[in-house]
Amino acid sequence: MNYRKRLNSRIYGGDNMVNLSDVRYLPRWIILMIDILLIFTATYLSSYLIERLNYNTKVFYNNVHMYTLIIGVNVAFMYIFKTYAGIIRHSTFIDLFKLMLSTFCSTFTVAVISYSYFLVSGFKLISNHMPFLTIFFATSFLMLFMFRLFVKEFFHVIREFRRSTLRKRILVLGIDESSIAIARAVLDNPNLPYQ
Repeated sequence: MNYRKRLNSRIYGGDNMVNLSDVRYLPRWIILMIDILLIFTATYLSSYLIERLNYNTKVFYNNVHMYTLIIGVNVAFMYIFKTYAGIIRHSTFIDLFKLMLSTFCSTFTVAVISYSYFLVSGFKLISNHMPFLTIFFATSFLMLFMFRLFVKEFFHVIREFRRSTLRKRILVLGIDESSIAIARAVLDNPNLPYQ
C-alpha cells in the first residue's frame, strides 16, 4: 500500500505538470510536419474555392499526383530555405522573408511544371493556372505566417502569465510624495518581482 502512495505522489505530484513556459523548442521534424499539414490544407482550400467559383470545374484532373507534386515542391523549398529551422516562438522578419521566398519559389516552380507539361503534352495539370496559383500562394503564406505568429503570441501570453503569478503583491501605504514615487517606480519597472 505504501508503494502505491509513493507511485501516485510521483505520477500526480507537482513535478510532472507540463509547464509550457519551460518548453524551449519543438523538434524540426514536428515543425516540418505542421508546415506540410498547412500546405495540404492550403492546397485543398484553394482548389475548393476555385471549384466553387467556377461551377462544375475540376481544378486537378488527378488529385493524388497534384497534391504530391505541390507538397513535394514545397517541402523541397522548405528544405532549401530552412523555414522549419529555428525556434518558432522567436520568429523574426528574416524568418518571414525566408517563408515568403520559399512559398513564392514553390508556387513559381509548380507554375513552370504545369505550363511546361501543357506545352509538351497539350494537357493541363491545373485547369485554372493563375487563379489557383494566386489563391494557393496567398493562403499557404498566410497560414504558415499565422501559425508562427500564433505560436509567438501564445508563448508571450504564457510568459507574461507566469511572470504575473511569480510577482509578489505589495501595498504601499501613505499619500505623501515618497510613497507615490515608490509606487510609480514599482509599477513602471517590469523587471521587479513586485506587483
